[in-house]
Amino acid sequence: MTGNVVDELGRRRRGLVLLAELVRVTTRRQVDRLLARGRLIPVRRGVYRCAGVPESWELSVLAAVLAAGQDAVASFR
Repeated sequence: MTGNVVDELGRRRRGLVLLAELVRVTTRRQVDRLLARGRLIPVRRGVYRCAGVPESWELSVLAAVLAAGQDAVASFR
């Protein structure tokens, strides 16, 4: 069940999920298990990449913006 929830959340943001989202739908212990099993990969503080989603610079920028908070943006410069 938890894996399906993670996959669904990941589809919203190119395979990235926020810890804040995860703890609303599952427990912190289940999140820790997903990390231990490699289903989630830490990218930034509070931001995880779903296993199987390839790394890219775009994903890295999106993760940085998500980690920085609601008012954060990225620019081309």
